[in-house]
Amino acid sequence: PLSSIQIREKPELISAESPDIQVGLIGGLSKAKGAEVIKEVLSMASQKKSPIHFTLFGTLFDVQLTADEKRYITILGPYKEQEVYSMISSHQINHFWFPGVCPETYSYTLSIPIRLRIPCLSSDIGAIASRIQSHRWGETYPWNAQADKILDKLLDFNYRKFYNPDFVIENTSFGSFETFYEGIPFKKVDGISRDICHLHLPLKNFLLYYIRKSLMSYGKG
Repeated sequence: PLSSIQIREKPELISAESPDIQVGLIGGLSKAKGAEVIKEVLSMASQKKSPIHFTLFGTLFDVQLTADEKRYITILGPYKEQEVYSMISSHQINHFWFPGVCPETYSYTLSIPIRLRIPCLSSDIGAIASRIQSHRWGETYPWNAQADKILDKLLDFNYRKFYNPDFVIENTSFGSFETFYEGIPFKKVDGISRDICHLHLPLKNFLLYYIRKSLMSYGKG
């Protein structure tokens, strides 16, 4: 009967991605670590009404922000390292920015977004720039660049090309190993049985190990 018919609207596909570029900052940021640069860039973003927002996982020292500048940044305050990873993930950060104007010998804060595979942009001095450049974690810009040039770089940074630089299996819900990789030419890897016996790997890690080793061998053929 017609009374049993149900009519449902077709749901719209709505993207959860913010229309603004979401830029992460991290640590206790003083003038040496770019506090004044941040203020200048915020001021420029406010003047231009740029589609960008900053989230600072940490604190900002030595500068006072105006009301207009504060609209472009969320300051979360001090964090615990064991909690910051989930905090960053919840804010959908597109890339991180390290605006230091004095060279650093190392940066533990840089390691945090890198562990999350989030690309980074930094000034071109010190260990932060060196690590980013040598490992292709992102890009750098001249440390003495003006605020308008830095803002342009933040907006134009093609962060997507730095995602997932390593071979990874993204689909872990496939059926049998043979079915999923049917037709892919793997070369026999000598000694793989001996290696696996010594490694005592669980099934998921065994598949990753076997695929990596087989592809490496195939590439050499």
